[in-house]
Amino acid sequence: MKYVGLIALVSLAISAPALADWQPTKWGMTTAEVIKATGNRAKTNTDSDAESDELLTMPYTQASLHFTAYFEFDEDTKLLTGVKLEAENSDCENAFKMLKSSYGAPTTSAQGMAGDMDRWQDIGGSTRVMAVALPLRSKANYCSITFRPLPPAKPARS
Repeated sequence: MKYVGLIALVSLAISAPALADWQPTKWGMTTAEVIKATGNRAKTNTDSDAESDELLTMPYTQASLHFTAYFEFDEDTKLLTGVKLEAENSDCENAFKMLKSSYGAPTTSAQGMAGDMDRWQDIGGSTRVMAVALPLRSKANYCSITFRPLPPAKPARS
């Protein structure tokens, strides 16, 4: 599996005018809308090892780092439900630090023998972020940062 660049996500979050959604895309877009929003850079994902919901992919460069962005879509509705960034080289320890400097302290954080995970809820009012490093952020051979929409608010009980 390709390495995921946590540094890119931090850079993306810092450079984006709004921290909701991801770059020019918005949650709930169709594949055609994502392709158009990315200036036709997003293409059909032809990687046979890709997850079944990763319908589109595109190269992405930020802060001199090269990544692949995977656009994840709901298998039933085919609407955008997440974005994941992957890179060949990643520095998870510094990426986690940069995420914290961008978003503040994570909403939840877990460190254990299996790996490290930090989560941020309600970034920009509609997005949550999850950063994972396996086995540990200081010695990671796998890192990922995933943007997802916040789940719909549950109605208050009366």
